[in-house]
Amino acid sequence: MTTYIHQTPPKNILIEAQKQHKSANALSNHFGVSRKVINRWLKEHNIEKNSYFLPKNKNLKKLLQTASFLDALELGYSKKDIQSYFWSRHISPPKAILLSKKETARRCNLLEKHYSQGIQKALLLDPSLEKSILHWTQDHTLQSDKITERIYRLIHGFKSDEVKTCIVESLPLKFYTLKKGYGNSDKQVCYLVNDLPEKISKSSQQLFDAINNKLPKELQNKSKYATKGREYRVCILKNDPFIHPLRNKKNYYLDFKLDNINIEFDGSKWHNKEKDKVRDEYLKSRGYSILRVDYSEFRKTPNQTIQKCLDFIHENINDSHSKP
Repeated sequence: MTTYIHQTPPKNILIEAQKQHKSANALSNHFGVSRKVINRWLKEHNIEKNSYFLPKNKNLKKLLQTASFLDALELGYSKKDIQSYFWSRHISPPKAILLSKKETARRCNLLEKHYSQGIQKALLLDPSLEKSILHWTQDHTLQSDKITERIYRLIHGFKSDEVKTCIVESLPLKFYTLKKGYGNSDKQVCYLVNDLPEKISKSSQQLFDAINNKLPKELQNKSKYATKGREYRVCILKNDPFIHPLRNKKNYYLDFKLDNINIEFDGSKWHNKEKDKVRDEYLKSRGYSILRVDYSEFRKTPNQTIQKCLDFIHENINDSHSKP
């Protein structure tokens, strides 16, 4: 092999070497020079430099002429190869056309799969997808101006009026990211807010089951506790006027909740009387009526305790005109 260091090799030799060697390093090693020198030689012979840096698989060009770059990603091509095809050769993406809603949703699913960020930049490679996303969500009432919110709706099959208020606080839901979706705070999302606390008393559930079974059916459907629809959680509102050093920072779980009624089951272990007092004051400020039942009281006189709770509910249920 002739070593070319101080002289430029003939054009036909450069072209032949390009066909044989599939990487820049391999071509550099073949001639025993740096990549900078390789680029100078290509320039001297008017050989298009970008032709060397095209993706290894020649079928990519044909694929991108008929399919989305997202389909190429799904087949195993790298983002780098796809971007080099468009940008290094200054090739414009296909002309934007309106896709069907089904095809738009399919591509949105691929976009979510392959991109955790940089979605807006990725859409530059598929103008048809961006146009279709805007078209199929044009009648939606959006909580943000993010394209990711529109994509989220198409992925999850949302209708224009389908997003509701938070299942905990009846507050308008905000959109955050494709991963989080819609939520009522920066750190918690609506689909996760009702996670069960780790410690649940079996005796408390026996009491609440007994109470619930004796209620009218219309009230049974409204009650919530750990083993029936999970414990209801009251989120602490931002800038809440009720301020106390012992007040929780984020939320309160209600052992038993029925409209504005809260029945708490107090065991000997997990309760601090001072904190409980502050908690009750806070919930009363939010419109709740609260009854506390002691564990020992329920174990000694279960029937009387159940009746006591039912009487409390009937006395206060008429005060509940709306959900707190």
